[in-house]
Amino acid sequence: MFPIKVQNLYGCPIRMNLWEIPPFILFPDNTTEIYTGLEMIILKTLSKHLNFTIDEDSLAERRDLGDDRMEPFKVLQRRETNITAGFFRRTPERDDLATSTYVTFSVPLAAVVVRRESGHESLNVLIFPFDMPTWVLLIISSLILIIINYFRQKNVRSASTWQIIESLLGLPSVRIPERLSPRVTFIIWMLSTFVLRLVYQSILFFVYRTQFYRQPPTTVIDFAVSGYRAVCTQPTAPLLTYIPQFMDNSLPLIVLNTTDEMAPLRYIDKNSHENLVAITVKDFVFYYVHTESSRSRVFILMRMSLNDQKITFYVPKHSYLAERLENCILGYHQMGFMELWHKLTYESFRISQSSYSTKYEAALLVNLRQIMSFIYLVVFLQSASIVIFVLELLSKKFDFLKKLF
Repeated sequence: MFPIKVQNLYGCPIRMNLWEIPPFILFPDNTTEIYTGLEMIILKTLSKHLNFTIDEDSLAERRDLGDDRMEPFKVLQRRETNITAGFFRRTPERDDLATSTYVTFSVPLAAVVVRRESGHESLNVLIFPFDMPTWVLLIISSLILIIINYFRQKNVRSASTWQIIESLLGLPSVRIPERLSPRVTFIIWMLSTFVLRLVYQSILFFVYRTQFYRQPPTTVIDFAVSGYRAVCTQPTAPLLTYIPQFMDNSLPLIVLNTTDEMAPLRYIDKNSHENLVAITVKDFVFYYVHTESSRSRVFILMRMSLNDQKITFYVPKHSYLAERLENCILGYHQMGFMELWHKLTYESFRISQSSYSTKYEAALLVNLRQIMSFIYLVVFLQSASIVIFVLELLSKKFDFLKKLF
C-alpha cells in the first residue's frame, strides 16, 4: 500500500527466522556474541541499507528441520515473520508458498571422498619399490656374475658366489678375492648394489610411512564403475534424479533423512573403509574439515559440478520487501560484494583451496630435504665404517690400537 516507505524503514524491526546452517548462518555460543555466517553478512548489510533492525526474538535454534521441512514457510504464510534465511534453495514448491528474492549465491554440488590408503598385504610390499623389469634385470645380472665367477674360480666358487649375494643384500664379506680382476668386478658390483639398496630402502620406508593413497575416481561414470555408493540428504536427492547413473541405479544412492548438509560427510567419515562418495556443497566440506574432522582424515573434493544450488531469502507472498531486497541484492552482485563476502567467510575459519591439501601433505609426505638427510646419514655411516676398518688394519702394526680392537 505504501511502497515509498520501503525505501527507508526508519529503524523499524523486521522479524526473521534464521535457521542455523553453518557456514551460512552460525548461532553464537553465548548471548554476548553476535550471529555470524555468510547470509548474516548480507542481512546486516541490508539492515544498514534499508535502515531496519533485526528482531532476534523469533530466531529458530535447530540445525536439522527433520520432518518439518515446510515449517519455515508455514510461518511465512501465517505472516509471523518477515524474512526467513538459512541455506534455502529456490524450488517451484517453495515459490508457491512464499516469495523468493533474487538469488544470493549459486553454489554447485560436489562429490567428496575420504582419502584411503593403498594397503600392501603380506610380502607383496617387499617387491613394490621396483617394477618387474627392474627385478628381472637384477636377477639376470646376479646370475651372470655368479656364472662368470663359477667358471673363473672353480676352487673357490662357493666363496665367490656368497660374496655376490652378500654384497647384494648389504652384508659384510668374509673373504676377499685373491686376483685383481675379481676384486675389480666385486667392487663395481658392490657400488652398483649400494645405490640400488639405497633407493630400495628409501622407497620402502616411504611406503611404510605414508602407505601411499588410492587414486579416487574423477567422474560420475568412474564412481559407478568402481562400485561406489553416493550419500546425500533428503533435499539434495531430487536434484540428482535426472543424472543417468542414478536413474539406472548403477551408482546407488543412500538418502539420509535429514536437512543437515554435513550429515553425508559424517557418514563417509564414519564408514571410511567403504567405497562412499558424499554429494554436498563445497562450503559445507570446508567448514566440516575445520570444525569436526580429525587432522588425520583427509577429504578429497572432486573437480566436477553435478548441479547448481540457487540460494535465496524468502518473504511472505506479495510483500513489498521482496522487490526492494531484490534490487539491493542485485546491486551487491554487480559491485562484487557477494564474491568478496564468500571469500571472507572462508577466511573466517582459515580454510582455502590453496592450503587445504598442503596442510596434510606437509605432515605426511617425505620431501627432498628429508631424502637428502637419509643420504647424508648413509654416507656418514659408510665413512665411519671405512675409518674403523682402516684402524683395524693399523692395529696390527701399532700396539696402542690393539687395545681398541
